[in-house]
Amino acid sequence: MDGTGPKKTGIRFGNSVFWASSSSALAKVVDVLALFLLTRLLEPESFGLVAMALLVINGLEILLDFGVGQALVHKSTIDDEAAETALRIIPAVGLVLYVASFLVSRAAASFFNSPELTNVIRALSFVLVLQSLGAVPNALLERKLMYRNMVAAEALSSLCYLLVSASLAYMGWTVWSLVWGKLARGFVRCVVMWLSAGWRPAGKFNSKAAKELYSFGRHIVVLGLLSFILKNLDNAVIGRYLSPADLGLYTVAYSVGNFLPTFVKMTLGRVAFPYYSRVRENPEDLREKFLTINRANVILCVWVTLMLAGVFPLVAGEILGSRWGEVGPLVQILAFFGLQRSIASVGAPILNALGVPQAQREPMLLNALIFVPLAVPAAKMGGARAIAILATVSIIPGFIWTMRRVFSLLRIRDELPRFLLPCALGITCFALQQSLSEYVTVEGYGRAMFAAASSTVFFFLLIRVFEPTSLSNLGVFGRMLVETS
Repeated sequence: MDGTGPKKTGIRFGNSVFWASSSSALAKVVDVLALFLLTRLLEPESFGLVAMALLVINGLEILLDFGVGQALVHKSTIDDEAAETALRIIPAVGLVLYVASFLVSRAAASFFNSPELTNVIRALSFVLVLQSLGAVPNALLERKLMYRNMVAAEALSSLCYLLVSASLAYMGWTVWSLVWGKLARGFVRCVVMWLSAGWRPAGKFNSKAAKELYSFGRHIVVLGLLSFILKNLDNAVIGRYLSPADLGLYTVAYSVGNFLPTFVKMTLGRVAFPYYSRVRENPEDLREKFLTINRANVILCVWVTLMLAGVFPLVAGEILGSRWGEVGPLVQILAFFGLQRSIASVGAPILNALGVPQAQREPMLLNALIFVPLAVPAAKMGGARAIAILATVSIIPGFIWTMRRVFSLLRIRDELPRFLLPCALGITCFALQQSLSEYVTVEGYGRAMFAAASSTVFFFLLIRVFEPTSLSNLGVFGRMLVETS
């Protein structure tokens, strides 16, 4: 192979990660600002009611495109007929699911013992229609690694959510401020996505293309259903057996504790699937790129987790308001849940790129075997905190299985212990930081600054001693991102 091949893919990867990171970073910054502002304006019950409604809507959303969107991304080449066929299928399904959510809203409200939930579900379910209309242009931009064009859609939709929700919350609209904010976000994102895609359909439908898309997409749907059940059973149990306020506290803690996997999935994970799909014909190059990307990802994810678990709980009350003081201990637990997800979110795309998305079922089943039978007893005996601990512990076997499976498929299994070493060093660092905190006399932000500084020094010192090559790998990853043509 000549020297131009890897460089070009590296350039494309660097540019793609930059723009995917830009869009996600802008969106996440605005979302974090919205979260912190809205927690000061609204009670936990409002967040809890929206979380209940999203259980219904997000469950139906999995069926929205039958995996057709991901199938478009996976195709080696993409033509207008495939995209136009998808455009005929997905909005039709979106309309059907909107009607379905409208019909089940009363039963869902009865299940959660919250009569006001009926109208919340019915209003918020229009998001399904908006998402179905924007699914194809989103897939086309992602397939072409045109994340630069998606920055406006991500940033503007998040800004719209902040402005609408905060304004209505200030005027006393309680839960409806969140509902209308999410609807405004979906509408703006759909419109901007179409304008950015620069694609105009001719309205053609091809049955052969539909079958090809479905043959790959059906695996994504099955995995999506399993993933949804496991990721949302905690919310369902808390909503059913505790209170909307408890669920509101848990969902906010989950949002903060899982900031990292959400960001990684929307940046590295988002780019990794189409990127791996392009280089999968060269196994050696694929292995090299996979290790470079993921070793850097692990180090950065462990460090951010230390900040979330060791620093944020110290200032949670000051940032979110006195009503949210109980969020801190939940964030501390769920940050380690998020660490596992953030690492796996970049490992999973390689399975999709290699054409074996079904290989993700086993870890989900391992998770289910632990979490499902214990969820209700945990909620009844230990409340939301027990659910957070159970969620974090239950995904450990599946996380290890996924990593072993990925490294086996790539024939680099001997690299796995070294790959996971930063996680062990991070846990050691967290324990040291917690021990030292007992001797710190300052409170509030001063205590948080000490925790942040000591955790950072301890972690990178341990990395320097036990895994010095990882620091040089960060440099390689950095050069991979900043390469220019």
